Order: sequence, then structure tokens, then C-alpha cells
Amino acid sequence: MAVLEDDEEGIRSLFADWKRASQAKDVDRLLTFITDDAVFLAPGQPPIRGKAAVEALYRHILGAFIFEQEWVFEEIAVLGDWGYCWGWDSVTMTPLAGGPAVRASGAGLSILRRLADGSWVVARGINNMVRDTQPAAPRGVPDRDLLRFAGTIDAESARAMEEAIEEGCERIDPETW
Repeated sequence: MAVLEDDEEGIRSLFADWKRASQAKDVDRLLTFITDDAVFLAPGQPPIRGKAAVEALYRHILGAFIFEQEWVFEEIAVLGDWGYCWGWDSVTMTPLAGGPAVRASGAGLSILRRLADGSWVVARGINNMVRDTQPAAPRGVPDRDLLRFAGTIDAESARAMEEAIEEGCERIDPETW
């Protein structure tokens, strides 16, 4: 399926505009990027049907989070006034009230419709995003709590650790801090 350069540019532009509107928290603008009967499917969630449902979702999300979304397209195809694109989708939602960011990523597919003016809108969307899991950040131990370990490491083990550190780690220059 050949994709005209203008069609591909128009579809990529749609998603770039979507990203800008999300960052600006412009829900009214976001609604111009979907059909009135749009349906979005997300794992474990009921279908999100129509502009009113999409509006409610985005007003909630953008009112509570800094919302960042990225797309990497694998394929864009056009069949007359319909098209689709699929690729990789990722979202980071950082709570405005504080707390850790929530990240999700996965594959996504959008079915698009060309409007009379030649622009593209999303009619259907589906993704298989799951929350990214990251190991907990290492936590330090206050120096006073380390005293209980004094004398518990034998001299040979301490020398082996010191050698490993010297061979595989850079020394920190306190003058650069």
C-alpha cells in the first residue's frame, strides 16, 4: 500500500499536534483530533466511546498529572479516506500533587479517517500498554547505622572489595563536587 507523502505528513502532524495539545492541557483542541464516535480500547478497561467520554478522561488526567506521550511509528498506510498507523506508544504521568511518575508503554494501533479538508482524525485506537516496572532506587544507610557492621568483615574480604573497587570504579575527586 503506497502512502502519499502528504498523507504520511498529515498523519504524523496529527500526532505531533496531539502531543502539543496534551502538554498544553488543551482538552478542547484534543477533541478536534478524534471523530464524534471515536472508540479507544486499553487493557483491562471498558471501551472509551465518543467525544464526551474522551473529554471526561482527558479532563481528569490533565487535571491531575503532567502527561507526556510519545509515539514511534512502524507503519502508516492509507486506503482512500481511511488509514491506519501502528507502532510503539509510551506515556509518563507525573502527579501534580507530588509522588512518583507512572510510566506505561506498549504497542498501539490507530484507525484514522480523512476529513473533507484533507486533515486526519482518529476514529479508533487500541493499545496493549502495561506499566513499566523499575527496580526500587537504592537507598543509602546513614553512617551511624553502619557502626553495627564494624569488625564483621574479615581483612581478606575487605582487601578483595578494595581491589575490586579500585579496578572497576572511578575515584571521586572531592574538588569537583
